[in-house]
Amino acid sequence: SIFPYLFVWNDFALEELQQEYCGIKWHRHDNEPIYHYDDPRCGDMIQEITRHRLPIVLEESFSNTCRFVEQLAPEAVIIIPHLGALNGSYPALERAGIWRRANTYADTALASTEHMRHFIQHYGAERLLFGSDFPFGMPGHELRKVESLGLVSKELEKVLSGNLLRLVNEI
Repeated sequence: SIFPYLFVWNDFALEELQQEYCGIKWHRHDNEPIYHYDDPRCGDMIQEITRHRLPIVLEESFSNTCRFVEQLAPEAVIIIPHLGALNGSYPALERAGIWRRANTYADTALASTEHMRHFIQHYGAERLLFGSDFPFGMPGHELRKVESLGLVSKELEKVLSGNLLRLVNEI
Protein backbone atom coordinates (compact mmCIF):
# COMPACT_ATOMS: atom_id res chain seq x y z
CA SER A 1 0.00 0.00 0.00
CA ILE A 2 1.01 3.59 -0.57
CA PHE A 3 0.28 6.18 2.10
CA PRO A 4 0.64 9.66 0.56
CA TYR A 5 1.87 12.41 2.85
CA LEU A 6 1.70 16.14 2.16
CA PHE A 7 4.96 18.06 2.49
CA VAL A 8 4.16 21.37 4.18
CA TRP A 9 6.23 24.42 3.43
CA ASN A 10 5.95 28.16 4.01
CA ASP A 11 3.12 28.59 1.52
CA PHE A 12 0.98 26.69 4.07
CA ALA A 13 -1.26 25.61 1.19
CA LEU A 14 -4.41 24.84 3.13
CA GLU A 15 -6.26 23.85 -0.05
CA GLU A 16 -3.91 20.86 -0.38
CA LEU A 17 -5.61 19.27 2.62
CA GLN A 18 -8.64 18.65 0.38
CA GLN A 19 -6.61 15.86 -1.26
CA GLU A 20 -6.55 12.32 0.14
CA TYR A 21 -3.41 12.43 2.28
CA CYS A 22 -2.68 9.99 5.10
CA GLY A 23 -0.28 12.27 6.90
CA ILE A 24 1.97 15.32 6.84
CA LYS A 25 5.72 15.71 6.40
CA TRP A 26 7.04 18.78 8.23
CA HIS A 27 10.75 18.63 7.63
CA ARG A 28 13.85 20.78 7.58
CA HIS A 29 17.51 20.56 8.55
CA ASP A 30 19.48 23.26 10.34
CA ASN A 31 21.19 24.40 7.14
CA GLU A 32 17.88 24.89 5.28
CA PRO A 33 15.46 27.85 5.26
CA ILE A 34 13.31 28.11 8.34
CA TYR A 35 9.56 27.68 8.66
CA HIS A 36 7.64 30.90 9.25
CA TYR A 37 5.98 29.76 12.44
CA ASP A 38 4.64 33.23 13.25
CA ASP A 39 2.72 33.42 9.97
CA PRO A 40 -1.03 33.17 10.77
CA ARG A 41 -1.37 30.72 7.86
CA CYS A 42 0.93 28.34 9.76
CA GLY A 43 -1.49 28.29 12.69
CA ASP A 44 -4.41 27.74 10.34
CA MET A 45 -2.58 24.85 8.68
CA ILE A 46 -1.72 23.19 11.99
CA GLN A 47 -5.32 23.62 13.19
CA GLU A 48 -6.70 21.87 10.07
CA ILE A 49 -4.10 19.09 10.20
CA THR A 50 -4.98 18.50 13.85
CA ARG A 51 -8.73 18.56 13.14
CA HIS A 52 -8.27 15.89 10.46
CA ARG A 53 -6.06 13.82 12.83
CA LEU A 54 -3.33 13.60 10.18
CA PRO A 55 -0.09 12.39 11.78
CA ILE A 56 2.78 14.84 11.30
CA VAL A 57 6.26 13.45 10.67
CA LEU A 58 8.24 16.26 12.29
CA GLU A 59 11.94 16.68 11.66
CA GLU A 60 13.14 20.03 12.95
CA SER A 61 15.78 21.61 15.17
CA PHE A 62 15.53 20.82 18.88
CA SER A 63 14.12 24.21 19.87
CA ASN A 64 11.60 24.23 17.03
CA THR A 65 10.59 20.64 17.80
CA CYS A 66 9.84 21.57 21.40
CA ARG A 67 7.98 24.73 20.33
CA PHE A 68 5.98 22.83 17.72
CA VAL A 69 4.98 19.96 20.00
CA GLU A 70 4.31 21.99 23.13
CA GLN A 71 2.96 25.31 21.84
CA LEU A 72 1.99 25.25 18.16
CA ALA A 73 0.45 21.79 17.85
CA PRO A 74 -0.10 20.36 21.35
CA GLU A 75 -3.11 18.28 20.23
CA ALA A 76 -1.63 17.03 16.95
CA VAL A 77 -0.41 13.49 16.39
CA ILE A 78 3.38 13.81 16.00
CA ILE A 79 5.85 11.22 14.71
CA ILE A 80 9.49 12.09 15.36
CA PRO A 81 11.80 10.22 12.99
CA HIS A 82 15.04 8.49 13.98
CA LEU A 83 13.95 8.48 17.63
CA GLY A 84 14.84 12.15 17.59
CA ALA A 85 18.43 11.88 16.36
CA LEU A 86 17.99 14.85 13.99
CA ASN A 87 15.58 16.71 16.30
CA GLY A 88 18.21 17.32 18.94
CA SER A 89 18.77 13.70 20.11
CA TYR A 90 16.75 11.06 21.88
CA PRO A 91 18.07 12.00 25.35
CA ALA A 92 17.48 15.74 24.80
CA LEU A 93 13.86 15.13 23.79
CA GLU A 94 13.42 12.86 26.78
CA ARG A 95 14.80 15.50 29.17
CA ALA A 96 12.40 18.02 27.59
CA GLY A 97 9.45 15.68 28.25
CA ILE A 98 8.54 15.28 24.58
CA TRP A 99 8.34 11.48 24.73
CA ARG A 100 5.95 11.59 27.69
CA ARG A 101 3.26 13.19 25.52
CA ALA A 102 0.70 10.50 24.62
CA ASN A 103 0.22 11.92 21.11
CA THR A 104 3.94 11.79 20.28
CA TYR A 105 5.34 8.76 18.47
CA ALA A 106 8.81 7.87 17.19
CA ASP A 107 10.17 5.87 14.31
CA THR A 108 13.10 3.47 14.38
CA ALA A 109 14.90 4.61 11.21
CA LEU A 110 18.67 4.69 11.83
CA ALA A 111 18.09 4.69 15.62
CA SER A 112 20.15 2.67 18.05
CA THR A 113 18.71 -0.47 19.58
CA GLU A 114 19.58 1.02 22.99
CA HIS A 115 17.24 3.96 22.36
CA MET A 116 14.55 1.65 20.92
CA ARG A 117 14.68 -0.53 24.04
CA HIS A 118 14.51 2.49 26.34
CA PHE A 119 11.58 3.97 24.41
CA ILE A 120 9.60 0.72 24.53
CA GLN A 121 10.34 0.20 28.22
CA HIS A 122 9.27 3.73 29.20
CA TYR A 123 6.67 4.73 26.58
CA GLY A 124 5.43 1.47 25.08
CA ALA A 125 5.64 -0.44 21.81
CA GLU A 126 2.31 1.18 20.86
CA ARG A 127 4.08 4.46 20.08
CA LEU A 128 7.04 3.16 18.06
CA LEU A 129 6.90 2.76 14.28
CA PHE A 130 9.30 0.88 12.05
CA GLY A 131 11.25 3.01 9.60
CA SER A 132 14.33 2.59 7.45
CA ASP A 133 14.88 6.05 5.88
CA PHE A 134 15.81 4.35 2.60
CA PRO A 135 18.16 5.04 0.80
CA PHE A 136 20.09 6.27 3.87
CA GLY A 137 19.22 3.13 5.78
CA MET A 138 18.79 -0.33 4.34
CA PRO A 139 15.34 -1.78 5.14
CA GLY A 140 16.69 -5.28 5.84
CA HIS A 141 19.31 -3.98 8.27
CA GLU A 142 16.82 -1.71 10.04
CA LEU A 143 14.35 -4.61 10.28
CA ARG A 144 16.99 -6.88 11.85
CA LYS A 145 17.67 -4.21 14.49
CA VAL A 146 14.00 -4.16 15.48
CA GLU A 147 13.79 -7.95 15.44
CA SER A 148 16.85 -8.12 17.72
CA LEU A 149 14.89 -6.36 20.47
CA GLY A 150 13.22 -9.67 21.36
CA LEU A 151 9.70 -8.27 21.40
CA VAL A 152 6.76 -10.62 21.79
CA SER A 153 4.96 -11.17 18.48
CA LYS A 154 2.10 -8.74 19.26
CA GLU A 155 4.52 -5.94 20.12
CA LEU A 156 6.65 -6.67 17.04
CA GLU A 157 3.57 -6.56 14.79
CA LYS A 158 2.58 -3.20 16.31
CA VAL A 159 6.01 -1.71 15.67
CA LEU A 160 6.39 -3.14 12.17
CA SER A 161 2.98 -2.14 10.83
CA GLY A 162 0.12 -2.05 13.32
CA ASN A 163 0.87 1.32 14.89
CA LEU A 164 1.13 3.12 11.57
CA LEU A 165 -1.99 1.44 10.20
CA ARG A 166 -3.85 2.46 13.35
CA LEU A 167 -2.71 6.09 12.94
CA VAL A 168 -3.65 6.40 9.27
CA ASN A 169 -6.98 4.61 9.78
CA GLU A 170 -8.03 7.06 12.50
CA ILE A 171 -8.46 9.70 9.81
